[in-house]
Amino acid sequence: MRKELVQARNSCRMTQEQVAQAIGISVRNYQNIEAGTTKPNVETAISIAELLNGNVRDLFQPQRQLREDDGEDDDITSRKHGVNVEAIPKLCRFMSEPHRVVTAALDLQDGSPDTPEGAELVGLIRNLAE
Repeated sequence: MRKELVQARNSCRMTQEQVAQAIGISVRNYQNIEAGTTKPNVETAISIAELLNGNVRDLFQPQRQLREDDGEDDDITSRKHGVNVEAIPKLCRFMSEPHRVVTAALDLQDGSPDTPEGAELVGLIRNLAE
């Protein structure tokens, strides 16, 4: 479960149904996002963060916990967040601040432009800026 997302929604005094309706997705889809069984695309993650007055990194960063048996970190999500890179140009055209899309996308990729995904995003943004 994404505890930060639930806390943000509760602090805004919104139901799952209200959030889903406000951002234009099904209630079931939002419930799955909140439960951590579905990863939102960049556009949806940004919409949720803006609606709940949070930031993408805080709401959607993979949760880690310490395993009691061996004391090692265990990535609960067990998968990296995926970013639909093809959606970035579309989002940039419709947003007044395209750098926010890039920041959100990099946040979902653990914030590193040194990864192949991060390098691809940086290259895409450079092409859009030209």
